[in-house]
Amino acid sequence: MSRMIGGQEEVIGEPEDIFSQLRSVLDYKWQIVGISVVFILVSALFVYSAQPVYRGVASVLIEYRQGGVLKDVDIYETGAGAKSYYATQVTVLGSRDMASRAVARIDWEKHEQALKVRPSSISTFKSRLVSVFPALDFLQQDIAEEPLGESAEQSALVDMFLGATKLVPVVNTQLVQVHFLSTSRELAQEGANALAEAYIDSGFDAQFEATKRAAEWLNERLVGVKAQLEVSEKNLQNFRESQDLVSIAGGRQILETELADNMQRLRDAQRQKTQLQNTYAQIRSAAYNDYLLQQVPTLLQDELVRRTKEVFLASQNEISELKTRYGSKHPAMIKAQAKFEESQSAFYTQLRRAADNVQAQYEIASRNVASLSGVVEKTRSQIRALDRQDYRLQILNRETESNSQLYNTILKRFKEADVAGDFQPLKARIIDPAILPKRPFKPNKFKSMFFAGVFGVLVGIVVALIRNYLDTGIKTGDDLEQNTGFPVFASIPVVGRRLFAGSVSRVVESHPRTPFAEGLRTVRTGILLADLEKKNKKILVTSAMPQEGKSSIATNLALAFAQVERVLIVDCDLRKPNLTKYLGVKSSSPGVGELLQGRLDKTSKAIHPVAPNLDLLPIGTELPSPGQVLTSTKFRALLDEVSADYDRVIIDSAPCQPVSDSLLLAKQVDGIVFVVRYDSTPMKLVQASLRRLARPQVPILGLVLNRIDPVRAVRAEDSSYHGKGYYG
Repeated sequence: MSRMIGGQEEVIGEPEDIFSQLRSVLDYKWQIVGISVVFILVSALFVYSAQPVYRGVASVLIEYRQGGVLKDVDIYETGAGAKSYYATQVTVLGSRDMASRAVARIDWEKHEQALKVRPSSISTFKSRLVSVFPALDFLQQDIAEEPLGESAEQSALVDMFLGATKLVPVVNTQLVQVHFLSTSRELAQEGANALAEAYIDSGFDAQFEATKRAAEWLNERLVGVKAQLEVSEKNLQNFRESQDLVSIAGGRQILETELADNMQRLRDAQRQKTQLQNTYAQIRSAAYNDYLLQQVPTLLQDELVRRTKEVFLASQNEISELKTRYGSKHPAMIKAQAKFEESQSAFYTQLRRAADNVQAQYEIASRNVASLSGVVEKTRSQIRALDRQDYRLQILNRETESNSQLYNTILKRFKEADVAGDFQPLKARIIDPAILPKRPFKPNKFKSMFFAGVFGVLVGIVVALIRNYLDTGIKTGDDLEQNTGFPVFASIPVVGRRLFAGSVSRVVESHPRTPFAEGLRTVRTGILLADLEKKNKKILVTSAMPQEGKSSIATNLALAFAQVERVLIVDCDLRKPNLTKYLGVKSSSPGVGELLQGRLDKTSKAIHPVAPNLDLLPIGTELPSPGQVLTSTKFRALLDEVSADYDRVIIDSAPCQPVSDSLLLAKQVDGIVFVVRYDSTPMKLVQASLRRLARPQVPILGLVLNRIDPVRAVRAEDSSYHGKGYYG
C-alpha cells in the first residue's frame, strides 16, 4: 500500500510476520528468564511451606446382577439399566450416610494430630505482618466460636470426611477408586478402607432389612390375595352366563371378512375419486371455456378428442399453407376455411363431451365412496360391540389369572423366604484395600515448580510481545524505507565513547576503518550517486527530535566529503550550536552573527579551517530571533556567497519538530538528509516530520538510521535483508 506525503509517495509496510515477532522475543530473553525465576521462587515458597497431604486409595467392584440363589438363572445386564445402577451406587458411596458409617469406624483418638490444621502460608504472612504493624491486627480477628457439642462434633467430622473423600470411577469398568486425603499417612489409609467397608456392610444390612420386611408383608398379603382370587373366579362365571357367550371369535371372523371386502371396494372408489378430483377441479375452473379446456391434459388423452384435434390441426395447417398462395376470396381458401370451422366445432364439441364424462364419473365415484363408507362404519360398529364383550371377558380372565398367579407366587416366595432367608449374592466387594502411602500426594514440588516455570516463561513471552507491539521505534533500514518511501543511505552503528575518548564528531578522520566511518562514507556515496549533475550543492542535515545525533552525522559527513571535495560546514542550529565544540573551534570565534550584523568586512574572517578541505562557518554571536535571521535576505545572500567558493555546503540545523528553523532553511537548500535514531524515534513522528519538510518542494535526498545496536540490528535485518548487514 502507499500514500502521498507532500508530493512524495509514502509506502506503508506490511505487518511483521510471526517469525519476526518470535525473533523480537529474543531481545527480551533476560526479562523472560527473570519472570520465570520469580514464578519458580514463589511456587517454591508455597510448596515447601505447605503441609504434606497423603492419599489412600481403595478399589471397590460394583456389579449389576439380577436374580438370586433360589432363582433359576442369574441375569447380567450391560445396558442402560446397568449404567443407571452403577451411577446410583457411586452416588450412594459418596453420600453423607456412608460418610457417617465410615466416621464411626475410625478411632479418632489416634489421629488427633491430623485433625489439627497447620497454619497456611497466608495466615503466617498475616501474623508476621501484624507483628510488624500492630495497627493491622484486624486481619487476624476471628469470630469466637462456642465449643462443639457431641452431635455438632460428629457433624463436623462427617463434613471433614466428605471434604477429604473423592470417588474416581474407572472408565469402561465397574470399579470405583475411593481416594481419601489426610495429613496423616495412617488416617489416609484407614479413611479409604473405612468408607469401602462401610459401603459393603450397608449392602448386607439393606438385604437383611429387606428380607425381614418381605417376610412380614408376604404373610399379611397371602390371606387377602386368596380372597380376591375366589371373588374374581365367581365374577367370570357370572358374566359368561349373563351374556350367553359361546364363541366370540367365530362371529368376529365373519364380520372381519365382510369388512375387508367393503374396505377394498371403498379404497377402489376413493382411488378413482382421487384420480378424477384434479381433472374435475380443472374442468370446473375452466367453466367450459374452449381454450381453458384444452389446458386439461386428461381431456386431451380421450381418443375422440385426440382424433378431432388432429383433424382441427390439419385444417389449420392447410389454411396456413394456402394463405401464402391465395387470397381470402379464392375458392380453395373458402373451402379450406369451411373445413377449418367444421373441424374446430367438432373438436370443441368433443372436448366438452369429454369434460361432461369426467364430471359424471367423478360424481359416481363420490356417491360410491359415501355409500361404502357407511357400510364400513356399520361393520366396524358391530366389531367394536363384539370387542367390548371380549374386552370385558378378557379383563375378568386376566383378573382371575393374575390373582391365581399372585397367590401362587406369594405362596412360593413365602416358602423360599422362610427356608433360605431370601439370601442374595453380594453385588459389591473390595478388590484392592488401601495401603499405607509411602510419599505425599501433594504438593508435588517438582511438578508445581516446573509448571510455575513454564507459566512464567509464557507470561514473559506475552509481556515481551506486548512490549514489542507497543514499541514504535524503528529497528531496520528496510522498515524505515518502506514506511516513509524515501531511500535509506546507511544504518550507522552506535559508537563506544570509551574508544573515541567521549567524542564522535571526527570519527571519519580519526578512525577511518570503523563501521561508523564506513557508514558515513556510504551516505556520501549515496548522495553523490543521486547527484551526478552536482545540483545538490547545499545540503541540510536535520532530524525530528533532539539527541538523535544529527550534528555528529553532519560533521562526519562533512569530513567524508572533504576527502573528495572542498567542503564548508555551516552551523545553523541557532538555539543550541555544537559544531565549534565538536570541531575544536573556540566558541567566541566570529561567525554568521557577526557577518549579518556587519561587524566583519570580509566573509573569510568568519570561516575557520578545521581539517584538510573542510572549513567551518560557526554561529558566532547568538542572534535574538532565529526565525527572522533564517528568512532574511542577508542570510540567503550569505549562503549564496559561501556556496560559490565550495564544492559542497553542509548545513547543521535544529530538529524540525520542536522548532521551525529547519522548515525555513529547507527553502534555501538543494537537498535534505534526515537523521533518525534507532529504536527511539516513533515512526509516526518521522512520517509527520517528512511531510512538513516536503512542503517547500525541496528534495529529501535520503535518510540515515543512526545509533543502531549492531547485535539487534543484525538479527532484525537478517530476517528482512537475508544477511545484508547494517551498512545500508
